[in-house]
Amino acid sequence: MKKKFVKVMLFGALALSTISYVGCKDYDDDIDGLQQQVDANKSKIEEVDAAMKAGKFIVSYTPVANGYELSLSDGSKLTITNGKDGENGQPGLNGETVIPKFKVSSDNYWQVSTDDGKTYEYVLDADGNKVNATGKKGEQGEPGKPGEPGQDASANVSINKDGYIVIGDVVTSLKTDTKVPSIVINEVDGLYVITLDGKEYKMLAEGSAYNGLQSIIYRRQAANDKDDFVKSIGLMSSNDPDAELLATSASVATFKVWPTTLDLGKAVFAFTDTYKTRALVPALKYVEGSAKWVDNRQGILSVNMISENIEVDKPYASSLDVTINGYTTASDYFNFKAEKWTPADLSFVHTKDAVEVPTDVLADATTESDFSSYVEYTFVYNKSYNLNDSVALGHDVEEDFISMADLGFSGITVEFKQTADKAKGIFEIKDGVITAKSSEQASAINELCYVTATYKNEKGTEIISYDFAVKAVREQQVAPALVDIDVETKDAAAADKLAKLQYSTSEQTIDLNVRAFLNSLGGRDYMSDNENVTPVKYGLYYLTNEDGKTYANKVDAYIEFTPGTSTDLDNLKLIFPAGTVINGDQQLYSFETWPGGGNSKYEITNSEEYAWRKSTTTHRVNGSNKQYTLKLKDLVKCERKVIIKQNSAFVVNGKTTITGAWTEADKSFSMTADLTVLYAAYNTDNSTSSEVIEYYLAPQVKQSDAVKAVYSQISIAGNVITVTPDVDVKTLGAIKIGAKIQGTDIEATILDINGKEVTYCEPVLRSPLDVLSYKSSIDWNIDGDQNKTINVGTKAEIKMSDKDINVTKKNVVIENGVAKAPWAAAYGIDAAGAITYAIDGYSATVNEGTYTINPSTGVITCNNTAIVQSLDIYVKVTVNHNWGTETINKITVKASLK
Repeated sequence: MKKKFVKVMLFGALALSTISYVGCKDYDDDIDGLQQQVDANKSKIEEVDAAMKAGKFIVSYTPVANGYELSLSDGSKLTITNGKDGENGQPGLNGETVIPKFKVSSDNYWQVSTDDGKTYEYVLDADGNKVNATGKKGEQGEPGKPGEPGQDASANVSINKDGYIVIGDVVTSLKTDTKVPSIVINEVDGLYVITLDGKEYKMLAEGSAYNGLQSIIYRRQAANDKDDFVKSIGLMSSNDPDAELLATSASVATFKVWPTTLDLGKAVFAFTDTYKTRALVPALKYVEGSAKWVDNRQGILSVNMISENIEVDKPYASSLDVTINGYTTASDYFNFKAEKWTPADLSFVHTKDAVEVPTDVLADATTESDFSSYVEYTFVYNKSYNLNDSVALGHDVEEDFISMADLGFSGITVEFKQTADKAKGIFEIKDGVITAKSSEQASAINELCYVTATYKNEKGTEIISYDFAVKAVREQQVAPALVDIDVETKDAAAADKLAKLQYSTSEQTIDLNVRAFLNSLGGRDYMSDNENVTPVKYGLYYLTNEDGKTYANKVDAYIEFTPGTSTDLDNLKLIFPAGTVINGDQQLYSFETWPGGGNSKYEITNSEEYAWRKSTTTHRVNGSNKQYTLKLKDLVKCERKVIIKQNSAFVVNGKTTITGAWTEADKSFSMTADLTVLYAAYNTDNSTSSEVIEYYLAPQVKQSDAVKAVYSQISIAGNVITVTPDVDVKTLGAIKIGAKIQGTDIEATILDINGKEVTYCEPVLRSPLDVLSYKSSIDWNIDGDQNKTINVGTKAEIKMSDKDINVTKKNVVIENGVAKAPWAAAYGIDAAGAITYAIDGYSATVNEGTYTINPSTGVITCNNTAIVQSLDIYVKVTVNHNWGTETINKITVKASLK
């Protein structure tokens, strides 16, 4: 419900911490008695009050029956009557119709006249001493502070509760009747002190120089007495009897004062005559420094107070005394009481109109919500929204909203933050003020900043919190200008990725700065409304000059803007489809926004329609067309590049080694190798490349002399290298092989085992018989005719296993010096003379012909029957095969005699 917003100052500081809870009592009779007294003189009080508020002066007075008639400065009359019979007191002041006049004598003592100024006598105190004036007049009559030489001698003249006249702080021997109205004149200040119903009212005589307070009237807070209470509030965490006290309010009351020029800095405030109970004495204490003019408007005074011994929901009454320049003026009586509230009693409102904040609606709002009904929660995107001035916590009283501050609560703080899980990076909240970041303001248009307002007490305990939203809007829609937008990478990481971009058979993306793009465009609302999240693609072109004409040439890459359901989900990417190749010397532009772009090439003319910075492409936004061209700020290079590395499993002594291949089915061996197994292709980011690599034999002129000699016997087909028989692999050395992307002339980058870039792959061949096993020492006991021979081929047990040449395990090619079928044929060692034996020397001198060896069988014969010498015979075995010769040196035959 909409309520009128007013600032009502509730009375006093009835802090619950000082409330005393006492038993039942019948003190209501006291209040009723006082109310009867007030009613009896209500009419006369209202007349005096009206005269003071109107600023009227007393011109003269005339005795009437039982009192005086005061003539006022506007010609009106005011009658003050007293009683005939008073209590015993000083002559002339008791039971008579008389106005005592007070002045200061020439010798600086107070004097009083009871015969209308005809005669004066000294005022005596209770001890019979003359009452000294607080000061004396200066030589030139300068006004000053009482009590200082050369200054004004004015002092407050009042009547205490016992009826004695008091001058300053001195109680005199003069006494009057407090039960009836009376008038006392202070001639020093030209002031009439009128006592009604036990309270003083001061009216000025015409020409008075009085600078004190004439009247102070309590300002009611409700239309009827029943509801007119100044309140002290205890805010509890719940209605539970043991609930935590979260905060207490100071009571606040406002008064109408006259004159309105009251100097608050010189005034002394106190609350008096607070109604008593039978148990504890209730009291109100003024909060020092709390007196202030309401809304900086003199004439309406606000004061705070704290209380002691106040029961909850029980009525009390008191009045305010204000002392200024030695004079004390009392207000009329006001009622007050203490209450208990919980956070459920509080309201969260928009302060400009006191309408309760629709938190449930705003907290769940999106930009699709109709914010036209909540314009008070919007702000222009490049300006700010002050939450402190816009929302407030308080309480509804009689259709009026009262803020916590105006309720007298102190120490309550509010913290405004972006709502958890809904925070957006484009907004900032600092000191309760929402702004869009300066670099991202255009992106904030039509966006919501979700806010959580959390109120805490001075101990930091949370009282209550509210979630709502504030919307950034465009102040007015203007026709967008034609622009050329530079598109940049999102951050340093994206810039580094773009700089190192290489060809790939997979799609690649680079993050671009979407905020800068939307800011340059003039606003996010040109691109997104958070409802349609369909990507917008910008085809890319580079410009060339051909035959004096300018052409736009399309490339495969494109820019893609994807709007999110909120600003933080927006993204802008530079996308390179698989297989994209871009010359890095060209600036890329976009002239179109539909997927894939337009033609692959078109001429750029100088006409308005096709000028390259004035694209014909437009976006329809709020009735306006937006034309623009995107330009990539950085040059883009995306060349096809593949890196060839050696497979370490085939590296021996730093070289990739070809060991040949055994075919079990037909029991054949060939010197071949699949190069795609020996080498692997990678992208520049070290990921496995999906490019098809074509290996080729480097030109003959690039080969070594050994390879040149057998160049025709080496071939590469289908990435398989084949070396025909009769090539001596032992002396051949490295074969140079090139690599390029299949179907192109793009050479792959080849790295050696140390990561150094080289021109060619350089595998070496390994002899299939490179690893032979044999017994290097054979014992031969020569025993007459029985042991005159020994078969070295058998005794040496020369063998070659399959593990080095990929044949089935335990298939032996050479066994006991004999090449065995069918494998021997596969290696070309089944021919006559493929394996030969020879004596290579002796450990001692031997006559020629003493020992001979059969070169084909390896049988050694001792030809001397009379031999008497033991020695070592050294044998060399030579194995000739299709890819070279293997030699076993110094198989030792240890010949001995019995």
